Amino acid sequence: MFGNVNSCMQDLRAGNCPRKLHASKAFGTTEHMWYVIHAKDRPESLAQRLSARPAHVERLKELNRLGRLLTAGPIPAIDSEDPGPAGYSGSLVIADFADISAAKAWARNDPYFAAGVYEDVDVLPFKRVLPL
Repeated sequence: MFGNVNSCMQDLRAGNCPRKLHASKAFGTTEHMWYVIHAKDRPESLAQRLSARPAHVERLKELNRLGRLLTAGPIPAIDSEDPGPAGYSGSLVIADFADISAAKAWARNDPYFAAGVYEDVDVLPFKRVLPL
């Protein structure tokens, strides 16, 4: 009835699962939707970002462990993989949630938001087309 959830979860992490499966509290499956979380950093917030980074990354690792993270990463303030003291202009997360309210709640609870790193956060629905 539920299919091979573990196999599909592995495929999902590799981007190959035709639909997203997540164990619900009743051990069923629930379809979710992808959401883009685009956060913009406050000027001069690199020190706060570095301080809050471990807690921020742990939350992302949990989404990944659950098979709910498509991609995540910082947006360098300059054209460099390591921007050094120039820091970052924001972050991008694409993850799946039950609905936009859940995605917004997750974003509001981010350690970067609590630490004052983010000055603005946009949450938008995202339809994944490629890669399959």
